[in-house]
Amino acid sequence: MRKTMIVAPLAVVAFTATTGLAQAGTVTYWGCHGPAGQALGTSGLQALSAGNATATTTGAGCSGTGANDGLRLAFTSSAPGTGSAASWRIVPPGGVRLTTAAAQRTLGGFGGSGTPGLYRFGSASGSLLEEVQTTSAAAGTATASGVAAGPFAEASLGCEAGFPTTCGGAGAVVDLASLSVTVSDDNAPDGAVGGLGEPARNVMTFGATTSDQGAGLERADLFVDGVLRQSVDLAGACTDIGPARPGKDLPAGVACPTTASPSFSFDTRTVADGQHRFVLRLTDLSGNVSTILDRDVRIDNSPAVNRLPDGSVLGQALPLTADPGRCLVPRLTVRLSQQPVGRTSSGAAIFAKGKRYRFRGTLTCRDRGKRVVAPAGTAVEVLNIVRGRFAAKSGATVRQRGAITWFNPTNYSTRTIRFRYVPSTGNAARVNIPIVVR
Repeated sequence: MRKTMIVAPLAVVAFTATTGLAQAGTVTYWGCHGPAGQALGTSGLQALSAGNATATTTGAGCSGTGANDGLRLAFTSSAPGTGSAASWRIVPPGGVRLTTAAAQRTLGGFGGSGTPGLYRFGSASGSLLEEVQTTSAAAGTATASGVAAGPFAEASLGCEAGFPTTCGGAGAVVDLASLSVTVSDDNAPDGAVGGLGEPARNVMTFGATTSDQGAGLERADLFVDGVLRQSVDLAGACTDIGPARPGKDLPAGVACPTTASPSFSFDTRTVADGQHRFVLRLTDLSGNVSTILDRDVRIDNSPAVNRLPDGSVLGQALPLTADPGRCLVPRLTVRLSQQPVGRTSSGAAIFAKGKRYRFRGTLTCRDRGKRVVAPAGTAVEVLNIVRGRFAAKSGATVRQRGAITWFNPTNYSTRTIRFRYVPSTGNAARVNIPIVVR
């Protein structure tokens, strides 16, 4: 039998910016042979028969690509009785809506007298797309296609004559090169992101849980500041068998993934410190798109400092020189002395926008082998570091017993606060405290 390409409706690629706003896309599922004549086997097809009729294969069946390879419907008796019927049925996956169906068939052996049997092609609850009586002189190859609905489409050959009448045209044979159904997928993929902490440093990693109630998942794309940084294939073996055609063409019966847990990684050192827009989009096999992540993520690759609970020492001195001087080996400790709104996953304090916060600390020096408090009046500098830029703030002064108290001015942006003691000679010390303002 000669094979030609079945003309099926083209898939529509749809895009939505947020989860739940999907537009319907379409996928065409092929049974026995694909759009270019590829051998697909009988997966996704069902053979049904009763009485004096059979659903079988011809030639090498759906494993071959020859002119006579494919499916066959035929009678097994020269006088098929009423109720004899055979059919080949193609069943799309759940979660999609059948819209059209097509069959490429070749009729042979039709003609003769008597009560006619019937060849039909249609869908479970849609229009009858083709009907030919077995006693007619029909012959040749054609493609029948049209609107369909319901859970399946099928080609059938049968006898519906009343008992005890038998049907004529018993030599009728229907050979099928392919069956195909086009479906509409109204379900956008869905998902959630987990493990995305702030501030992000070095190579950050996080994961997502994803699902699709329609044709199945295709890929997940990670964008940073509008640039595609990583694409994860979620479709597995569900590859397009008609890449030259618009839309998706898939083998019937292949179980396309409907759930996946992809992982993502991004080297934060490839961008500057600060806020960066992270967007994660899911695409399903029909072209529906959902955005499951769309927010700013703070990146900070500045040197890490110790972050301890409120009320305890937050940082230790960082000696910068080893020259002797008036204050040897200074040690500066600073802590946040009131409760923040919360903390990030990395421990940074979260400040309420527009609110002032109090810091307390101590400056000590080594004198004749002992650690003593710094003299009252010793100046401690305070700097703001925002996106790598430094800005001096009003400093703090050591009071009695080496104590330091400093009120952070009204907060409006995320930054790092640096407390620094620089003596005229000798060591220097500093403490960096990152804060997040929300």
